[in-house]
Amino acid sequence: MIALILLANGEDRSQFVQMYNDEIMILYIVISIYQAMKGRPILSTFFITMALGVKAGVLLILPAFLGQIQYNYGTIQLIKCIVLLFGF
Repeated sequence: MIALILLANGEDRSQFVQMYNDEIMILYIVISIYQAMKGRPILSTFFITMALGVKAGVLLILPAFLGQIQYNYGTIQLIKCIVLLFGF
């Protein structure tokens, strides 16, 4: 019901046109954070890479993400994630 209300509202639709794929990027970032919380750093890095493919604004959170990987999982896992990040 809420989706139909949002689709019927013309003003909201005009705002969604101007977002330039921000919602897709945020979706990938949220999935990445969820996977990092579940203890899956490789899958989390994959979704960060997908978000980076949509928009380059993800580069701003990349140092914090890589620091979290090293702090929680160690340097070997960090190197694997960096290879996946730049190789994909």
